[in-house]
Amino acid sequence: MEKQQLYLLSADGGNAAGNIYEYSDQDAKILLEKGKAVKVDYPKLKSYETEINSLMKRYKEQRDALKENPRYADNDAERQYQLQELRRKLDEDVATQRDDYAVELEATYREAAAKAFQFRPDEEGVKFADAVSLQLDLGIGQDVADMLKVAIASASDAEKVGLLTQWSKLSQKLEENGVNRWAVQDIEADLKKSTGLEAAALQFKILGAIKDSQNPATAYTNMLAVEKAREAVK
Repeated sequence: MEKQQLYLLSADGGNAAGNIYEYSDQDAKILLEKGKAVKVDYPKLKSYETEINSLMKRYKEQRDALKENPRYADNDAERQYQLQELRRKLDEDVATQRDDYAVELEATYREAAAKAFQFRPDEEGVKFADAVSLQLDLGIGQDVADMLKVAIASASDAEKVGLLTQWSKLSQKLEENGVNRWAVQDIEADLKKSTGLEAAALQFKILGAIKDSQNPATAYTNMLAVEKAREAVK
């Protein structure tokens, strides 16, 4: 059964937040529903692992066929040569896939970083933030907070980014006008989620975890270790 890769937003048993782990479908569903994790979903990056595993499967089939081929019963030197050629070709193909994977991962990582800074306020956003500030100057803090939570749902991205660029000043005004700090933080969280700022930052973190811990050639690496161990006991 194929497992799901999840990036943990909070610790799960011995698994630390900020890292990627594999879970069964059932366990993954529970963590996702609780909001403790998000799926690691990068099909292009995953395709390199799939291709390397396919290369490994084909190599093993061809290797085993060569070892059992009666054609080389009286010519073991030729059999060994053919086996070495098979292995050389595998090494080259895997190296190519790993290099391509590294290039794709770095490009995706940089793209995610760039997206996190693509949210810029325009005149519309500035006017919206100024209107909120004006309402607060009138001294109706809690009313403004209530209206703001509703307005955010239908506000444009520009308006929401405008609020965030002035949020330090606006949040202070809200609290000075009697709005509970937790309520202010809830509004800020809604803003970050709805603008995509939080999502962009999260994708950057996930890709960083992929860079630190993921290896598309795990099957290949394991095979090398097994073969080395076998050669050591000969």
